[in-house]
Amino acid sequence: MKKKRIPTWFSERQLAQLRETAIRLRQLNRNALSLLQHITFWRLSDKQLIDTCESLEVTVTLMSSALRRRQQLVATGREQNPSVIQLTFRSVGADEVAPLTTKREDTPEPLRPDRAWDNELDSLLEILHKAEGVIEDNLRRGSAKKLVPLLARLTNLVLKQQRHLQELEPEEEPQIKVRYKRGDAIARSDELEAPHMPKPGEMEVFSEDQ
Repeated sequence: MKKKRIPTWFSERQLAQLRETAIRLRQLNRNALSLLQHITFWRLSDKQLIDTCESLEVTVTLMSSALRRRQQLVATGREQNPSVIQLTFRSVGADEVAPLTTKREDTPEPLRPDRAWDNELDSLLEILHKAEGVIEDNLRRGSAKKLVPLLARLTNLVLKQQRHLQELEPEEEPQIKVRYKRGDAIARSDELEAPHMPKPGEMEVFSEDQ
């Protein structure tokens, strides 16, 4: 199986941890958005700007930590094998043309696409762009200069979150089909590579894309 995207066989504990890191990251995103709105729309004194910069720096550091934790959970999940592989057996009529299909179980909530989260990140990137414009107009202020590398770090973290959410979307899992006829012989793997009619007493095991 090609692991282009995140598999859906995380343990219950890992799913809970993914849920917790999602809540944490979204709260930090909202904190960053609020602080950037202060920078963009308020006329802050040097003292106020320095205090806002310090608060934003703490938020960015915590965001980086939460995202690393989430990426660690995902990396662990990529290396895991499913604890159970389910095979569904059913008879096939002689005139049946449609392939066997099984109902796909619902994707766990922490792994589902989250449009609200995507929208929050888009809003954060938009306010980041506006805040950068405000800083560019006030580069003579020493307190403003300190924000330049901080805004760059925050932008990078927001983009990483967006890529992470794209990777989190699950792919369709390949189906395994089993055709059984009387006997206990199993078709060899080299025999399954080329289309053929199964011999009496053979069992074929193959994936959906073969």
